[in-house]
Order: sequence, then C-alpha cells, then structure tokens
Amino acid sequence: MPHDFHIQPIDSLLIGRPVSFVAGQFAGLTLRAELIELQQAELGRKYARKDRRPFDPPPVVQLKLYRVLNIGTANEKEEEILDYSRMQSLGFLCHVDLFPVALTDIDSQRLDVPPYVGPPTTLHPSAHHGTRTSSQSPLRNDSRNAEMIAMRPSNSPTSHSAYSVPSPAPFLTRTLPFDPVRAAHSSHSSEPVSSASGSDMQLSRTYGPEEEVVAYINNQPILESSNETELLVGATFVSPTCLDYNGRKVLMFIFSDLAVRAEGLFMLRYRAFDILSNAFGHVAVPVLAQCFGGVFKIYSSKEFPGLPASTDLTKYISRFGVRLNSREQERKRRKKTSEGSP
Repeated sequence: MPHDFHIQPIDSLLIGRPVSFVAGQFAGLTLRAELIELQQAELGRKYARKDRRPFDPPPVVQLKLYRVLNIGTANEKEEEILDYSRMQSLGFLCHVDLFPVALTDIDSQRLDVPPYVGPPTTLHPSAHHGTRTSSQSPLRNDSRNAEMIAMRPSNSPTSHSAYSVPSPAPFLTRTLPFDPVRAAHSSHSSEPVSSASGSDMQLSRTYGPEEEVVAYINNQPILESSNETELLVGATFVSPTCLDYNGRKVLMFIFSDLAVRAEGLFMLRYRAFDILSNAFGHVAVPVLAQCFGGVFKIYSSKEFPGLPASTDLTKYISRFGVRLNSREQERKRRKKTSEGSP
C-alpha cells in the first residue's frame, strides 16, 4: 500500500482545546488532550459473514493529556502527564468514523485502485420507518460532528462573513446525539451500531459550508457528508489499555477487530471522550481530541494479496495479553492448484 498521501486535517473550533472539568477524577483541573496514530491499518479484506478478516495491522492510537496551568493569563503553560497508571482510565473511550478516499483518474491508474462506488442503496430494513437508504443512515447523521457547533447566517450588519459562530448557549444541546456507553457496548457486536433513537435525532442543528470539509488528502477535500461509518463492522468504540511504551506508561486505544463491507481506499477519524468526567459549560461530555489516520486499502477476496508478518508494535502489544492477530511470518494468499482441487 503506497504511503504517498498527504493528509491535512481541518482545525476544529472546539476539539483539542483546553477543557475545564467540574466533576469526575479531573474536577478542578483544565486539560488539553491529543490523539496520535501510532499504527495505521494498511490493508484488509472486504467483510463477509463467513469470511471476516480485520484490518492489518490493527490501528493503534495514543492519548496524551496535558495539564493547563494559569489558563487565560500571561503565565499560561502546559505540563504533560507522564504516568497514566495513576489515573482512572475506565471512563475514556475512543470512537472511529470511516471516510472513503476518492482519487483522481491519474492516481487511480497509478495505484491500481478501483473507484469507490459506495454501499448498497438499501442497508437495513426497519419495521417502523420502512427501508433505510444510505443517504438516510442515522449513524452518518449522528457522526457528523460531535462538537454540535451550529453555523448560521450572521445578523450583524458589520459582519464580513456570510456565516458566523453563534453564542453556544442556545445550540450546544448535547455533546453526542447518542449514548456513548450504550454505543460502546453495542459496538462489540458483528453488526453496525445503531446509535440513535428517533427522538435523539431531533436536534436543533444547522450546517454551514465551512463545516463540511473535515480534511484534505492530496489537496482533495474530504466532506463530513461522505462519512460511511455504517460500513464498519466490529468495535467502533474501545477503551484504552495502559502499557509501557518508550520507557513510560501510556494510554493506547487498540482497534483489533474492525472490518469494512466495501472495497476501495479509506481512512479513519478517531475521537476521544471521557464519559465519567463532566466539563464546565453547556457540553458535559465534549470531544476531547481527534485525529485522522492514514489511508488503507480494502480488497475483494479474490484480489487480497495476503498478510505480511505482524509489526513490532503488534507483537509487543500482544505480549500484554491484548487480543489481536499476531504473526511471525508473512501469510500469502493461497493459489489454487490445477482443476479438481478444492
């Protein structure tokens, strides 16, 4: 899988900013969080019920926390937390969204990648709402932007922009349009997570053009509306594991069983929360940090080239009892022998 993709995320208005906590283990503290992808998926085989193969290698992201001292003053500074074994990691969760990566015709020919055609028109029948199409997927709508920043035309005559960020009070109704605890539990199922009820989706929310582009890949925009998280199978929410890494204790989110139900190029967006610590303001459980992963390719069963030997990081993590696939040697695709072979 080539690595010549330049990913430029769009800075969020709130995600990744310092957060002051009023309840939970961080009560009275102001923290800033950061997510770093330590290991990206490289390839995978298209999901089938009888042939489920997760990404390889398993995606791994690290959560870093920084104490923000004297915030808002000339003496403001940050101190990174160096030992995560002393904190309660139970409330932390990381969620992944899936975005297809569209290539130009030239890039598609150079990389030998078929164009992405999207999921089937009908995904899941519903007894109460008829047939749900891919354009009506509640998961795609729910995953659009956990910040809940509403963009609307400015009423100010002095405004120089057609859109402005309003006061958060009337609009920051909820951080997530679904229950992350329930969604995290459901994500261990082999079926996609249905993350919102009908009432949950009735959100006072409008969108502006500045909000649609979440990142650029080789100068091509990735839109929030292209979110295809419903194609993911496996645990889309995971809890962190505290491991020794580079000489100190760190928190890692390990996605060991994700698969995709379509072929093509994709990338992941990771978002971290702490559901047991309440933040100051109108958003009790904000998105603390996010990052985008590298581009990976999903093959059909016939075109799948096989699996390389596991990475050093995968082997290292497996020594701590984390359940994931670890291989000492390359596992190539079996070639069919002459006619008559099974």
